[in-house]
Amino acid sequence: MMMIFQNFSGIDAVMFYSTAIFRSAGLTGDTALYATIGVGAVNVTMTTIALFLVERAGRRLLMLIGFSGMVLFLISLTISLLLFKSGNPGAEFPNTANTYAGAAYASMVSVFSYVILFASGPGKNTKSAVSPTNKQLLIN
Repeated sequence: MMMIFQNFSGIDAVMFYSTAIFRSAGLTGDTALYATIGVGAVNVTMTTIALFLVERAGRRLLMLIGFSGMVLFLISLTISLLLFKSGNPGAEFPNTANTYAGAAYASMVSVFSYVILFASGPGKNTKSAVSPTNKQLLIN
């Protein structure tokens, strides 16, 4: 069941389309690509940290915090992108003519926070929770 929720969490869409998301938020050219590289680096870093965090906090707590936070940050991402687009988006970032230029920053924070929560919760814990279950089935 956890693997199904992990697959439907939307992490693939965020990772594959992060460049397009950042361009929608107003980043241009190489800046959007560098932000995408940053998303990948954050994912790797938080997965490594989660190896140690799961021993202290426990799988269940990390899963609950991860999925709950991911929902909140996806809602935040949607609202901030809609606000940014409803302003006057220009070619440059940040655009001072856009009344909602701060929403572009909020959308970037939402993407990075979403990846942090996924990597420390559902991303790591579903794989480590399945292996003990399979061993128990083999023993019985």
